[in-house]
Amino acid sequence: ELEEEEVEECLKKQGNRKAAGEDEIGEKVWKEIWEEGKGRRVITGVLKWSLEIGYVLKQFRRALGVVMRKLRKEDYGKPESYRVIDLLDVWGKVLERIVGRRLEKWGKR
Repeated sequence: ELEEEEVEECLKKQGNRKAAGEDEIGEKVWKEIWEEGKGRRVITGVLKWSLEIGYVLKQFRRALGVVMRKLRKEDYGKPESYRVIDLLDVWGKVLERIVGRRLEKWGKR
């Protein structure tokens, strides 16, 4: 059973300075919306539904890939001199954290 408190804990653990995903809505904005009490039941319901049926909405899975140069590489003409960073939407990260916490608890049994 997923409760608002667990969603809130996982949302609050997200850093405010992380880059937004494809939806361009950062953690800080979602935290403010959550604090105002807007959409809590709906968001919790969608995340709960996702866990119950074992399906993750496309909006939670999509990522914006950003290519970054690795530091101190001699030749930036080589592909290995770069890394791809995937920027996920906030609720995808929250759902990932919820699943991770539950797997960790399950593994400690």
